[in-house]
Amino acid sequence: MGGGSSKDQATASAAAAAATGDKATGEAANGSASTDRSPHTTRSHLLRLSRAVNQYAMAQYQEFIRDGKRTGNVVFAPISLSVGLGMLYLGSKGATRDDICKVLCLHEMSERHLLAAYAALHWDVVRSATSRGCIYESAIRVFCPLYVKATPDYLNTLDSCEVTPLGAVDFQTRPDLARKEINRWTAEKSHRRILDVLPTGVIGRDTRLLLVAASYIKVRWRYAFDPKKTLTASFYLNHKETPKVLMMNQQQHYNCSFCAKVDSDVLELPFTNGYTKLYVFLPRKIEGIGKLERKISRDLIEGAISKMTYQHVDVYLPKFRYELGLPYKDMMTRVGIKHLFEYGRTNLAGIDGTRNLFVSRVFHHVFLEFDEGLASSACRSDQAHELDMDNGQTDRTFCADHPFMFIIIDERTGAILQMGRVLRPTLAY
Repeated sequence: MGGGSSKDQATASAAAAAATGDKATGEAANGSASTDRSPHTTRSHLLRLSRAVNQYAMAQYQEFIRDGKRTGNVVFAPISLSVGLGMLYLGSKGATRDDICKVLCLHEMSERHLLAAYAALHWDVVRSATSRGCIYESAIRVFCPLYVKATPDYLNTLDSCEVTPLGAVDFQTRPDLARKEINRWTAEKSHRRILDVLPTGVIGRDTRLLLVAASYIKVRWRYAFDPKKTLTASFYLNHKETPKVLMMNQQQHYNCSFCAKVDSDVLELPFTNGYTKLYVFLPRKIEGIGKLERKISRDLIEGAISKMTYQHVDVYLPKFRYELGLPYKDMMTRVGIKHLFEYGRTNLAGIDGTRNLFVSRVFHHVFLEFDEGLASSACRSDQAHELDMDNGQTDRTFCADHPFMFIIIDERTGAILQMGRVLRPTLAY
């Protein structure tokens, strides 16, 4: 095994520090740059919220794997769902508020800092990632009927933190036109990368509130793969099924570790911006994904990242592309939100001052694509130079030719942007 460079080991330490909420270490590792967007929001608030998002992500993922209907690939964006629910949380009261607080693990966050921390975490991640060559788009909004009059306090709170205000559409008399307006807004918000979030027939005249949470990530690797090395290879779904996939390959220096608790190798693949990272959890056994999924936790992820060393790795990773859109209300009910979706039980009086509102539907749309990651000719030239320097014997082989889990993390805060599993590359549910 090779030793780690001080730069990349420091990078791994910074990720672990952010993920564990270590303010002093995280700030030192990341320099003086700040993601603060409000005088009431500090880095410690962001780190605390990031850990809450990640804890929610683990609970939501466990519901995915317990759902017998979802037997294929899984991908979701916990930060997008958490931001959307956070907007509803600020207008909730009583049991509704308690439900959301418990599910989103917000008990350690003060009211004063919550939405500002959400805004800083979400929007700064999106803006900075996109500006550095990683394509990351997000569209999150709560839509309501035209007759709903939100209170000035609620609107001012959303506006002060640069959170998208309520979208008023005509559910009552023109439900399909309302659907098209929502799809149009989502497309514009994502620079037309996220299209047709709401299919025909999903909105009725009785719709009260509708939450849309959409996320798009197109990977740009720090070390791009050479397309000439991408070959057709077998992917072992189990010991019997071995479909052919397009397998990318390169030899490069990466941070990696072994997690004995789940008998899995862990590889860190950085994006071009340097602080968005893909972590691949690969079981050593072909059919080891079940054990990994049952035991995955926030602490396990943080531990795997903190123990990484910098090694020369021969990497094999399948190309895959997912675009999944699904209604999410039932999944949120299963994770513990019981008082948000039913008239008479829901209390969102903080939004409009009445007890008439409840959430009729939640739609979550996720796009994720991993390919060779070549963004431009300049990038190709740089990567070729770096790859030439790394020709030679590797310390280990990381061959993702069987089911694995992946987690995309913003290293500065430790927040999980997207996570899921690959059971069959290129295919959706």
